[in-house]
Amino acid sequence: MSGTLAARPPALPTALSASTAWVPLGPAPLASDATGDGGQDYNWVSGRATSVLIDPADTSGNTVLLGGAYGGLWKSINAGNLSSSPAAVVWQPLIDDQPTLAVGAIALQPGNSNVIVVGTGETNNSTDSY
Repeated sequence: MSGTLAARPPALPTALSASTAWVPLGPAPLASDATGDGGQDYNWVSGRATSVLIDPADTSGNTVLLGGAYGGLWKSINAGNLSSSPAAVVWQPLIDDQPTLAVGAIALQPGNSNVIVVGTGETNNSTDSY
């Protein structure tokens, strides 16, 4: 995963008008053919989030963990700060040195947010799941 992820969308207006438009925040799609010969070309793709956890011990809601289908585990300590722009949210990769980056579930040890339990693999059943 790369790019900027918005932890929370801005507050929605009470009524959507015809002039309301979605604004892409990222990550931007990438060409999928890693072989270079067209053997695995799925056109333009982007990663998918498989799990999100807001640390219940952080009453500000700023500490967020995000797991990706094959994008690893990411942590932000300023994701809930609604006064900053989505581009100001900083994400730190946590498991890039592990044998797999497939994350299907995230949990915190009750009473100790420093212990993160990560379920590897992906629960989505498709040909490109890990």
